This record gives sequence, C-alpha cells and structure tokens, in this order.
Amino acid sequence: MFPIHLNLGFVEFHFYEGIYFLISILTGILLSRRIAKKNEINLDKFDTFAVWVILGAIIGGRLSNFIFWNTEQLLTQPWTIFFVWQGGISITGGVGGGILAGWIYSRIADFPFWQLFAMVSPAVLLSQAIGRIGCFLNGDAHGIASSLPWAVKFPRYGRSFPSFKLDKSVSSFPWNWSYEQNLVTRNTTLSAALHPTQVYELLLDLLLMGFVIFLYRLVKVKNLSYKLIFFAHIGIYSFYRFFLEFIRADRSGVTSLGVSYMQFTLFGIFLLSVALSIVLLVKKTKAA
Repeated sequence: MFPIHLNLGFVEFHFYEGIYFLISILTGILLSRRIAKKNEINLDKFDTFAVWVILGAIIGGRLSNFIFWNTEQLLTQPWTIFFVWQGGISITGGVGGGILAGWIYSRIADFPFWQLFAMVSPAVLLSQAIGRIGCFLNGDAHGIASSLPWAVKFPRYGRSFPSFKLDKSVSSFPWNWSYEQNLVTRNTTLSAALHPTQVYELLLDLLLMGFVIFLYRLVKVKNLSYKLIFFAHIGIYSFYRFFLEFIRADRSGVTSLGVSYMQFTLFGIFLLSVALSIVLLVKKTKAA
C-alpha cells in the first residue's frame, strides 16, 4: 500500500485519491480512442464524446458519493459537492454518470452509442480495475475486519508527494475505522486485518472484462444486438458489487432488511439488465 498526500507548497491534500482516479480515466480514454480508431469511428466525434463521458463520470461519481455515503453533508452543505479536490468520488456513480452523459451526446450527435460501448467496454473495465488499484494503495473503500490469510493491514500514515516524506499528522481511513471499532490501540501504525475489497473488485472487473471480450465476438458471429454487451457489463457489475457491499466498511443507509439503499439500486439494475437481455434474445429468436 502506498497512500500519498499531494503537497503543493501552499496547500496539502491528504490521502489524495485524485491522482489514481486521473490515471484510470486517462488509461480508459486512450485505450478506447485506439479501439475507436481501429474500428474507423469518427475520432473528432469520439473526442467530444470522451469529454462528455469524463464530465458525466465526475458529476455522477460525486453525486453518488454524497447520496449514498454523505447524505447529511449534501443536505446541510450542498456546495461542498463542487470541492472535488477534497476527494470523494464513487466508481459506481462515475460509471453510471459517464454512461448517461455518453448516451445523451450520442443522441444529439447521431453517434453509434451501443456499438461504441460494446467495443470499448473492456477498456472501461480495465480503467475501473486500475482505479481499484489506486483505492487499495490509498486505503479507500476497504473492507471490514477479517481473519482470512489474505486480509490486509493498511498503514496508518501516508507520504507527501513529491518529497515522499512520512506525514504523521493525519491517519488513514482504514486505521481510523479500526480504531473506532476498538480493533487497534492509539499507538499502532497499522490497521486491523481487513478484507481487501478493492482487490476483490479488481479481480472481478478483470474477469468481467474477459467475458465481455468473449461476448463481443459472439455478438459479431451471431449478429446479435450490441445492447447485450451493455446489459452484461452493467448487470454483472451491479451483481457482484451488490454482494461486495456486505463486507465494505463504509456501507451506510442500511435498511431493516440488512440491505443498503445502494444495494437496492444495484440489485434493481441487475434485474432490469437480465430482463432486457431476455427480451432482446426472444426478439432475435422470433425474427429468425
């Protein structure tokens, strides 16, 4: 793990996840652009499409973070949603916001959204996986305490960038959570052993990426709808995120049923994706 603080001299951002977020976005956009060029997609339109997606991802990520994890702050200090330098961007919300913004632009510019999404879906999932590497290094989105052999103890302190000096003024999220749960004492420098939920999601993203690549080839051979890839991407992702939420330490908004509002949303997206996929396949069968 390598949590970092961005020190600009006049101000310092502690546990700055924006660096990792930027790396994941740039990787996804550059790889998607290469795929678009290979498939003879209009690059001028793609570049504008990419700008819409990035803006949508940032807005969606911020809104999701506030709605599901910081509702009180959103209601009492709504202006802080614009303070992106303070961190707090949900990958789930970012994916949703980026998809919605891309779809809107595609409708306006007569751009082949479903085909393009099908082509760049693996790049999007790779970008998500890279983002989770950043979360792991920074200690964000960690899991609850675990006795499993692969459970991870996260460092309490981070290092300032670019000096890389250890900064003991602020404690990390995993350590703070462990201390609040009485799992560690004040003089410790490591958190309790926690589920590395970031790594779990990273591996699942890569598995889904492999499946999407396989499905894309199948869609091409069988002349199926590109929408199937879209529904597979968001449906399967929502499915495993639903279960991962049970072991996330930052789970909030839990109802009397033991399921959070975020999980209700994720499971609803999964069911809708399955239903619409079945409709597409039935229509294809009848047409044949």
